[in-house]
Amino acid sequence: MKRTLQRGNLTLEYEFTPKRVKNINLRVRGDGSVAVSAPRWVGKAQVEAFLLERWDWLQAAQNRTKQRQQTDFGWRQGEVFHLLGQPVVVEHQTGAKATVLLQNDVLTMTLPNPDKAAAVGERWYDAFCRGELARLEECAWAKFAAKGTAKPTLRLRWMTSRWGSCISKQGKITLNKRLFSLPTELAEYVLLHEYCHLLHADHQAGFYALLEEFAPNRKQLDQELKSGKYRFVR
Repeated sequence: MKRTLQRGNLTLEYEFTPKRVKNINLRVRGDGSVAVSAPRWVGKAQVEAFLLERWDWLQAAQNRTKQRQQTDFGWRQGEVFHLLGQPVVVEHQTGAKATVLLQNDVLTMTLPNPDKAAAVGERWYDAFCRGELARLEECAWAKFAAKGTAKPTLRLRWMTSRWGSCISKQGKITLNKRLFSLPTELAEYVLLHEYCHLLHADHQAGFYALLEEFAPNRKQLDQELKSGKYRFVR
């Protein structure tokens, strides 16, 4: 059933489904719509309180979905995307060998076949991410190492609804490849956030106290992450 929830001058429309489940479940679909399921005994007021507690997350998830829908980035001539927080323009030229060259705010793609631009661009971006990850890890770990935990393994992949994740028991952190469209300060903040999960698995007071040792302006950084103003390649 369709329901709406008002917060100030903002309205959230969501689809509610009572189910045989133990907890309230929340999902933002690929089209940006919100789906909520809950045990049959849970009342509307409890569901809405649950949503209000997660309002900022919901808005951020919907903004990311909207951005993906509007972007449809394809490494085409004249397209603009963000790299380390700065806008970069894609330029094509014809050549015998596929190459990519980044100079200042222009990414020049030499292409034997323009139809292969997306594949060439994706390979270049993957390599760029790996190089930046090494620099990011070095800077962030230099700040966190004194906490005495073992250095985790970092890996990259495309993620749809989060910037990173941490499996503390396995010492593994996964980061979203979109991270490298953001300014370096934000990317480092995300990694430090995940490092803090090595010592605090939840988001309770101890976690935030530790995070604020590295990012006393974390609330401002969180808002910047939710701003939706950066254009991603995927």
